Amino acid sequence: MLAIELDDVELCQKVVHRGIEMGIITFFFLFSKTAVRLSPPLTITDDEIRFAANIILNILDE
Repeated sequence: MLAIELDDVELCQKVVHRGIEMGIITFFFLFSKTAVRLSPPLTITDDEIRFAANIILNILDE
């Protein structure tokens, strides 16, 4: 499990909601309104990691 700490709640919500629209599933943390949780499967491939990372970076650049 990984976490991404962001600057504000709106950006966190944007990453979670846009991520779903673009094909990745992330989660909110119950104890931190500005963190996004990533829980990739143990069988994730390098290509899948790059795919998800590119989506997250694109969302942050919007």
